[in-house]
Amino acid sequence: MAASKTRTTVVSVCTLQHADVWFHTSHLLPEFVKADDYVVYVPDDQLDVFTSVTNGRVRVEPEDRLGAPFRAVLTESLDRANNLKRFGWYYQQFLKIQALLE
Repeated sequence: MAASKTRTTVVSVCTLQHADVWFHTSHLLPEFVKADDYVVYVPDDQLDVFTSVTNGRVRVEPEDRLGAPFRAVLTESLDRANNLKRFGWYYQQFLKIQALLE
């Protein structure tokens, strides 16, 4: 019986604020991290910018494609905990989980 090969996907998220770092990361990532697929999710209005600065081996996808059904609940929970300043970090983690569930 042949062993089935599990596909490995590296999921990243980024915003324009870190596009300069992402440029280098997208070129080094496939060189140093072996995977079958590389994808970065970015805000919809930044899709063109990221497409132009991203290594062609990395797919650029709009983050709205993921639906982000957790955004309102996350905002509410962090607000209650008086921790809205961490929203971006938590939001990125949930986006990556959502991407892997698709």
